[in-house]
Amino acid sequence: MYYATYHGLHKWYNHIFEHLGWMVLAKDKGYSTKIKAYLDGIKHFHEALVEAIENTEAVDRITDLKMLMHNLEVLEKQLPKIFGSKMSYKKTTSKRRKSRRSKRKSRS
Repeated sequence: MYYATYHGLHKWYNHIFEHLGWMVLAKDKGYSTKIKAYLDGIKHFHEALVEAIENTEAVDRITDLKMLMHNLEVLEKQLPKIFGSKMSYKKTTSKRRKSRRSKRKSRS
C-alpha cells in the first residue's frame, strides 16, 4: 500500500521522466543494475497511481491522475525499444549483495 500524496505523485512522475535521460546514458555505459532499479521504480509508481485513482474522490484529481497514468503507459510501451526486450520489471537479484559480503569477509 502506498501513502503517496497528490503532490508527491506529481513529483515522482516528474522524476521518472527527467531520469530517463540519465538511464539512456547508463545503458550506454553498461550499468544494467541502475536501469533495472529505474524500471522497478516505474512499476512501483504505476501501482501507486492505480491505488491513488481508486482511493481519490475528487473528480478533477482523478482526471489529472488518469492523465499521468496515460503518459506513464506511453513511456512503458517505449521502454523495451529503449533498453531492449531483455530488461524487465523484475527486481534485481541478491547475487551482487552476496558477493560484496564475501569480499568484506575475505578482506578481514
